[in-house]
Amino acid sequence: GIKEASRENDSTWTVLLAKNAGLLLERTGQLEQAKSAYELALQHNKSDPYLHWSLGNVCEQLGQEDVARASFDESHRLASEQQAEDLLTVLRRRDQTI
Repeated sequence: GIKEASRENDSTWTVLLAKNAGLLLERTGQLEQAKSAYELALQHNKSDPYLHWSLGNVCEQLGQEDVARASFDESHRLASEQQAEDLLTVLRRRDQTI
């Protein structure tokens, strides 16, 4: 699982497992645990704009506006660099509604 991959320094598996755990936890309303899972994934892959977006989304739901804003900003920066047009579209729509 996640702890074993993390202990073995297998960053690829740690990111994949933590990201998927975060998604599942978020969908079941376990937002604090989802936040922790996304933070773990980001410790091993800071360049994934989708992870930053996911963390921002969870933090926004938790009322942690400063962390959410910083995560969305980093997501936007990385998505721009990586030309992730699908995510940039989502981020633009989000910014228009707030």
